[in-house]
Amino acid sequence: SIPTRRSSDLDKQHKLLFNGIFPFYWSRESKDQLLSLAKIIPPDKNSIIKKFKVLGITPKDGFESQVLLEIYRQLCENQGCLSCEIGSFALRHETTTSETNILL
Repeated sequence: SIPTRRSSDLDKQHKLLFNGIFPFYWSRESKDQLLSLAKIIPPDKNSIIKKFKVLGITPKDGFESQVLLEIYRQLCENQGCLSCEIGSFALRHETTTSETNILL
């Protein structure tokens, strides 16, 4: 029989690629290959990505997940809502208190 990999094992491998391998090998020469690889890796499944999904933003691949995670780290965690289109949208279209603070 063919061995199967658990989803959590693949998630760990994807995190290792994005957080360890990609930064180590990033250069002008390898950039295009690494971006191509990032676009075939499935999107992350974590609490931060779920928050973006509630706002209607669903990453289609690992590259888009990493972009959303970086937006979250740089802007959401620092209350940079007004300098972010996503944050501004969330603030303009609030209907409940929980929606206003969804990314904070």
